[in-house]
Amino acid sequence: MRRRSSPVSAFPSILPLQGTGSFGSSRRRVGHSRAGVGREELLHERTRADVSPRGSSLFAHSRESCRALAVIPPMKIVIHQPYFLPWLGYFSKLAFADAFIVLDDVQFRKRHFFDRTRIINMHGVEQWLGLPVGENFRAKCREVILRDGKCRDRIISTLQHSYRRARFFDEAMPLLGEALSGSIQQGADLVTINLDIILGLLRHLDLKCPDVHYSSRCAPAMGATARVRALCKALGARELIIGAGSSRRVHDWTSITEGGVGVFVQDYLSSHPHYTQTRRHRVPFTAGLSIADALMYVGVDSCRDFVAGTRFTPTPWRP
Repeated sequence: MRRRSSPVSAFPSILPLQGTGSFGSSRRRVGHSRAGVGREELLHERTRADVSPRGSSLFAHSRESCRALAVIPPMKIVIHQPYFLPWLGYFSKLAFADAFIVLDDVQFRKRHFFDRTRIINMHGVEQWLGLPVGENFRAKCREVILRDGKCRDRIISTLQHSYRRARFFDEAMPLLGEALSGSIQQGADLVTINLDIILGLLRHLDLKCPDVHYSSRCAPAMGATARVRALCKALGARELIIGAGSSRRVHDWTSITEGGVGVFVQDYLSSHPHYTQTRRHRVPFTAGLSIADALMYVGVDSCRDFVAGTRFTPTPWRP
């Protein structure tokens, strides 16, 4: 029987933290509210104060979920930009998190991972696969709009031709096709598209979806480290999961830990699973590709282990 995913929250959490503990041992509690404020009154307050402007069915469902259930106070969070059909490491951080703060108000960068991802094409060569959203100079990610809805069919066709000889093509292609078809819509913003794909694939992998929050609603723009502190405070988070990439050089993690937030590092790339990439027998394995590559070559069950296996559990950050 497929496990039920957690409801996606479109509202910043304002509940107090209910407890803490070591990584992986904390529990999430449902149904708590601020002292002196009733459950229904609190939920009505959130709904009135923060209504999502996005029009997709996913976010409409999110609002209904929040009206029906109290927002769960997150213990472990991930703060990240919204990437298009990202790599295994991106999904793995989310698999270990209770909440995901999407940086929807960061500046869009063309030729980055906001609007494109890497695959192996039909000739066995690395290729960028992306959304034609234009340059969008000085625009925020949430302001980037897809004008060409027909690109959806081109993207799906590229995946079909690139991986038709993959061992698990017949299993993976329908899942990817469904996730892409339901997300890539003309007139949708980039954050909505990317997040719909990410959450859809987590569900296909039968993994818990973290509660989703938006940085634009949790804390105003400020210095990089100061904003991380503010975002953690807004959700009452006590544990923050980061990758082993540039964020370790950009932020002052010592000041974060001194503020009472435990920082945990997932160095996924150093232990990236290797698997057979059919069209690349004579060249070394290529890591860091879109999750689509792993789904095609190893299937859903192995991909689930690649994302949520205990060997990828984040470890405490050390100065």
